[in-house]
Amino acid sequence: MAIMIRTLAASLAFTLGSCALAAAQTAERRVYAASPTLRRDLEARDFDVAQVEGVVNGIARSAASGDPAPILELTAPQVRVTEGASNTVVPREQLRTVAEKLLKAAQLREAVTDESRMIVRGDEVGLAGGEFWIAQTCADAACSKKNSAIVTINLP
Repeated sequence: MAIMIRTLAASLAFTLGSCALAAAQTAERRVYAASPTLRRDLEARDFDVAQVEGVVNGIARSAASGDPAPILELTAPQVRVTEGASNTVVPREQLRTVAEKLLKAAQLREAVTDESRMIVRGDEVGLAGGEFWIAQTCADAACSKKNSAIVTINLP
């Protein structure tokens, strides 16, 4: 009887541990998808919804891992950066320090994917209450193809 109880206890502990691990892995793989309401709003402004979702997911991945590389890959060649009264245009290659500052902001991952903190205004989408602004940028000289990219970063 004692052996059976120990076996059941070990089995239960293993199962609970596996469930916790699976839940943690699922949380890391969680992918942001725009709500139907936001999707309609973005499409009405000619945004490629999949591209916007890709930018949001890239920022969330960056926030989860602490690695600024995904944010840097999603920026336009020139990005407006504001910090307090300072407002400058920075080439993508010089944004690592800015991205690292943002990654230190508490709750960034949740704020970026929280649609109640998204702002759709004209031809831009603000994330995390306006910390990031996404716009369509030309992918070729004729601007026949556009990509969604981070065009403004407002440091908290």
